[in-house]
This record gives sequence, C-alpha cells and structure tokens, in this order.
Amino acid sequence: MDIEKIKSSGLLEQYVLGLLSPVEREKIDVLAAQHPALKSELNMLQQAMEEYANLHSVPPPTGLKKKIKDRINILEEESPRSIKVASTKPNNKIFKLFSGVAAAAIVGLLGLCYLLFDQQQSAKNRLAILEEKLNKIESSYTNLQSSKVQVETKFATLKDLGTHHVHLRGSGNAPNSLAVIYWNPDHKKGYLNVVEMPVAPHGHQYQIWADVNGKHLDMGLIDTIKGNSLVTIPFIENSKGFVITLEKEGGSQHPTVEKMYVKGEIEL
Repeated sequence: MDIEKIKSSGLLEQYVLGLLSPVEREKIDVLAAQHPALKSELNMLQQAMEEYANLHSVPPPTGLKKKIKDRINILEEESPRSIKVASTKPNNKIFKLFSGVAAAAIVGLLGLCYLLFDQQQSAKNRLAILEEKLNKIESSYTNLQSSKVQVETKFATLKDLGTHHVHLRGSGNAPNSLAVIYWNPDHKKGYLNVVEMPVAPHGHQYQIWADVNGKHLDMGLIDTIKGNSLVTIPFIENSKGFVITLEKEGGSQHPTVEKMYVKGEIEL
C-alpha cells in the first residue's frame, strides 16, 4: 500500500480520533510498525491533538455535578409513571449525517493544529540556528577585540622612545638570518620579530636566550617562524643582549654555542 496515499486519505487522522473500526486500526498498526515514516506521522498527529486538547480544555464549574443530580431527581419526582418513554433509537440518516460532518470538522481542526504545530517547530528551529550564528558572531567579535588590544599594546611599545631595537644578525650557520627584538625596560615588555631564518629541521626547535652578566638565561622556545610578526617574549632584568640557537625538540638547559644562528646586543 502506498504510504503517501495513506497520509493524504485521512485515515491517520481518523485513527487518532478513534473513528476507525478494529480491523482498520489493526491495518494501520501493522503498516506503522513496518514504516518508520508512517509511525512518525502518527506520533506527530497524536502530539498535536494532545496539545490542542490541553490548550482548549476547560475545567467544569464547581458544584456542576451536584446541580445535575439534583435536577434529575426533581424531574423523576415530577414525571407521571403512566407517561410512555419515547423511543431512544436514533434516526440512522441523521446520525450518519451528523457523524460525517463532525468527523470532517474534527479532521479539519486536527489538520489546522498539525499545521500550526509544524510552523511552531520550524520557527523554533530557525531561532536556534539564528542564536547559534549570533553566538559565533559574538565570539568572533570578542576575539577581534582581544586582538585589537594586543596590537595596540605592541604598537604603543614600538613607538615608545624607551624601546630599544636590538638587531640579531646571522652567524656562520645562517649568515643571511636576521631577527629584531623590541625591548622596553620601562614597561618591562619584549617582542621578537623574526625577519629571516631557515625552517628548523625535523626534531629541532629554535630557543632564545638572554645574556645577563655573561650568563645565558632561557627565554623559551620559538614555536613558529613567521616573518614580520611580533611574538611576545619574557622580560628579564639586566639583559645585555640576546642569542637564538638551534636545539633538540623540547629545548635545552644551556645554549649549544656551535648551533647559534643569530646574536645581538642592546646598544645603550
């Protein structure tokens, strides 16, 4: 049986409303078990019907039950015993007509409820997507603001009159290498700009050292070599100059002098 035809036939709506015969309900149950899409459609219709019922349910007024019972008792006392009870057998034509109209009205109402529910779900999904995009924009804006502050701080250090521009020139290992350190003792800030240096071979890293009273103090590893980019380096008091050496990956406690690539001194 074509699933799409079943969806458009109104059988699912009648199933939810309990208007199908036991045999027809059993057929729908079997098909729903075989076709997940049909089962999902039934679940959505049932959920929409429940939401509509909950939305429009009105609790009966307080004392209504007692009033009805009292009224029934009064009518029984007033009615003569000789009065024949009118036949309660309904007119089949009228009953069928009423049932058809009622079923059509309920099916239409159910369809409207389903449409409204589907639109609400779509709106929620669109809102979730917009919120996700907004969060990404806010995150990007925060990162840009942070980067802006860092750039402004670096720029202020570079143009400060108290900043020393220390040129580290290449040694015999790489005579064309060049790096510049911007060193500001007043603000205790230091930045490294690697202008030209060869890429470190596999298993090795560049390491920077500060010359303090003839001793070389570790200032950390240089992870990446990017031309014309400023890398923040630790500020060490009383530094007289700087060297960069090539060390095994992970760094060394002491500089390997024979693998020194650039060197420079602070000119006072």
